[in-house]
Amino acid sequence: MPRKTLFNYAKFVRHIRIRSLEWHLTKWVQHNAGYYINEDSPDLRKKVTIISQILLEHILRSTPTIYGLNVNSENYTSGSLTSAIRNVPSAKISLANVKIFTFGKIWTTMPRLFEILSTICYKINTLEICPSQDIKYTARLINNQINIKSLTLVDTPSIRLNRHETKNEYTWDNEIFSALLYKAKTVTQLTLKNIHLSSLKELNYFENLEELYITNYVGDISQKNFQDLSEISLKKLKNFFIISLFSETYLKNLCKFIKNSKELTHLKIQGCKLHDPDYSMTWINSLAKNNRNLVSYEGPIGSNDVVALWIFLDSCKSLQKLHFQCNNYNSFTSNKDLKSFDNILRELTRKQPVALRKLIVGKGWTVSCKGVENFIKCRKNLFVPIRFEWDPHTVIIGNINELTKRYCGVINKVHKN
Repeated sequence: MPRKTLFNYAKFVRHIRIRSLEWHLTKWVQHNAGYYINEDSPDLRKKVTIISQILLEHILRSTPTIYGLNVNSENYTSGSLTSAIRNVPSAKISLANVKIFTFGKIWTTMPRLFEILSTICYKINTLEICPSQDIKYTARLINNQINIKSLTLVDTPSIRLNRHETKNEYTWDNEIFSALLYKAKTVTQLTLKNIHLSSLKELNYFENLEELYITNYVGDISQKNFQDLSEISLKKLKNFFIISLFSETYLKNLCKFIKNSKELTHLKIQGCKLHDPDYSMTWINSLAKNNRNLVSYEGPIGSNDVVALWIFLDSCKSLQKLHFQCNNYNSFTSNKDLKSFDNILRELTRKQPVALRKLIVGKGWTVSCKGVENFIKCRKNLFVPIRFEWDPHTVIIGNINELTKRYCGVINKVHKN
């Protein structure tokens, strides 16, 4: 190590991000080499690994406390962190106050890291892990935490896996999920990314949950999962997103779910299509009746659901963002089958929701410039600017570019390709 510097930067390090450290060291070594070195070069990797371990040991000796650890097993220098912790006795003190731990699993495992952290970290409140990663020590790490607030479970499938092949199916008997159930009452935010769970009924144990995000971009969210949601009650839930590129969405089941979550403020529903598109009017009416605190709604509506929309706008007076997707839309919908958004726009113009700041015309619509102009005039008369966007595949009838120039400042942004 060089002699002591005038300013000890390492003393003020509070977060360690292995990916960032590896990237910057790689660029630094390449720059100082005087000749081109491929990033996959064994010699380059050896140098970066040695330097990263020296730096990490210096940081752990110098800093009084570390609050955040971001580790990814795809980074070859991740093992340097384990070695640095083992070589620096004071690391147990500086890591004792870690509050945020993120571990992204790609293909390799790091049981030694989880084993070490499980013996020195007890104050983690934000945790992101893969449930198939080093199950024994990950479960031990979870069990030893005093107050987990935010929990993200991410499954990273093999690059060879397609959505028709067998995926990991997790059960609540799994060591990690069993550990999570013991911590359920402290968790206020839960994110499930590409997690295929045999049952969602156990979410009932997360009685203090305020945010629930269920997303799957590589597989399906099953009909059974939607059925499970209809049978649970999360009284304190404020944010709920359920997103899948390949799954049908079951509005009837979601209707029952939102009736039991009346404190919702942010709601996002997105799937490849609706299983029950004719249920959209009942769905909007249910939102109006049960979720009056909504600030943001992103989800389906029917082109003829204007009465339900009127009631919805009258009931949910705090709405600031609306993103409407056509209830009949699916990935095979042709342009001739698109529905007109003008009825929806007309009701928004008549009702004049003052709190509204962002309107997005989602998938499955055509929209006329005449309808847009009437809406713009309404917003201009209210002296309330709005961010107006539409999906790239939306069919615009008329010259929308001329319209946006004429009413510059009323439309803040146009989303188009």
